[in-house]
Amino acid sequence: MQEVVALTGINRRQSTFHHPISNGMVERLGGNLKRMLAKLADTNENWDQLIPGVLFTYREIPHNSTDYSPFELVFGLKPAGPFDI
Repeated sequence: MQEVVALTGINRRQSTFHHPISNGMVERLGGNLKRMLAKLADTNENWDQLIPGVLFTYREIPHNSTDYSPFELVFGLKPAGPFDI
């Protein structure tokens, strides 16, 4: 793993286990997901059933810091959404 990190120029950081406040990126992700779910919870009693869709939406949106979506970074291709079929 250290060789991959060195080859790709990844800046690897460790944070405290089960303590998201020490990791701003994790905390920001949680905040984004909470805001998305809060909007759905206002209009839908079964908001918990919408979590997979919210996660898909979050994972297909390109991030400002990378210009890639999390899906693209993991799988190396653009995600195919329901409107792409």
